[in-house]
Amino acid sequence: MVEIFKGLDKAAKIRLILFFVLLIWCIYLGVGFSYEIDGRQSLTGGVSSLMAHPSQSNGNYMIDGSDFTPLVILLGYGVNGMLAIFYIFIILVVVVETVLIFIPVLILRLLGLKEKYEVSEEEYKFIKYSYLVTLGICIIASLIITKFIGIIPTIMFNADWALIMLIYVLGYKKRLKNIGVKE
Repeated sequence: MVEIFKGLDKAAKIRLILFFVLLIWCIYLGVGFSYEIDGRQSLTGGVSSLMAHPSQSNGNYMIDGSDFTPLVILLGYGVNGMLAIFYIFIILVVVVETVLIFIPVLILRLLGLKEKYEVSEEEYKFIKYSYLVTLGICIIASLIITKFIGIIPTIMFNADWALIMLIYVLGYKKRLKNIGVKE
């Protein structure tokens, strides 16, 4: 890694440092949101275990000779409706995460990869492999921290930042091809 930094100009070093700062920010958001949505010690206590199953009632619920089984089943569906509102909140969290990542990546893409900057093949390979390794570490860390039950939040929150950061990685590839065409 040190050899890569020695051969780069000032603009390339700044791009790499900002890229790694954004990767750390993405890891924080991806792993943090995955844990907060489906971690056992989190605020929600794990969304995967919250759904009620009203059709699987244990029999008749009799109170003072009256059958309250339909009311209990209806309350179970009501709980699921309230959880649906919570899931809408989760979708809004994904939107917020997208905005929190998209704006810095877009600024870095537009300002850091202008036509006047040269991108070397080593720099592109370093960015690409760093991106892939970070994505793997983030997915594994999210699964470990949610104790392998938060698969959907892990995929949802990590795919979110991974696809947005792909804009920047593919921008590097495009700049590399443009430089190759000019020579």
